Amino acid sequence: MLTRVFIWLVTATLLCLTPQVAQAHCQVPCGIYDDKAHLGMMQEDITTIEKAMNQISELSAATPVNYNQVVRWVNIKELHADKLMETVTSYWMTQRLKLSDPNDEAATEKYLTQLTTLHHILIYAMKAKQTTDLENATQLRDLTHNFSHQYFGQPDTSGNTDNALKPCPHGKACPHANCQKTGKCPKCQKQCKRKL
Repeated sequence: MLTRVFIWLVTATLLCLTPQVAQAHCQVPCGIYDDKAHLGMMQEDITTIEKAMNQISELSAATPVNYNQVVRWVNIKELHADKLMETVTSYWMTQRLKLSDPNDEAATEKYLTQLTTLHHILIYAMKAKQTTDLENATQLRDLTHNFSHQYFGQPDTSGNTDNALKPCPHGKACPHANCQKTGKCPKCQKQCKRKL
């Protein structure tokens, strides 16, 4: 009897101490969604991936190499790439993108465009895990920006412009790789009105 109690206590302790994987959303479905917040979390993950890449490169070039810090930044980069992939799959692909009516050509094209963009985000998140090539972070940022335009479409016409996502004035091929940083469109040098 004492052995059973001991095994139960050890099992319960291990279950309590084992880290739980965070889910992007509940999948009940609860009907509580904040798409702009999830896009913001994705941008934060991408920024963290980019910073980790820079730190890994900088620390690896130092003499002597501080391997402890390099490993910590590699782990951070991996964690945020995984979080990004989890948000894309568990939130966007499974809950927010609705299957289109096969008879509605425009809806099907929109669905396939959004799905393709999300798949590209997954690919570049995987590549970001594999290297410290900053081009992967740039691609992630651009793809997330493009997806926000594809998903939200036209600006909010309700009159509330504070939180409305403004579409890029240049259509699908948005040149705003860094407009979140600079605030200006590199193509026309006008102030970018996009918000994430």
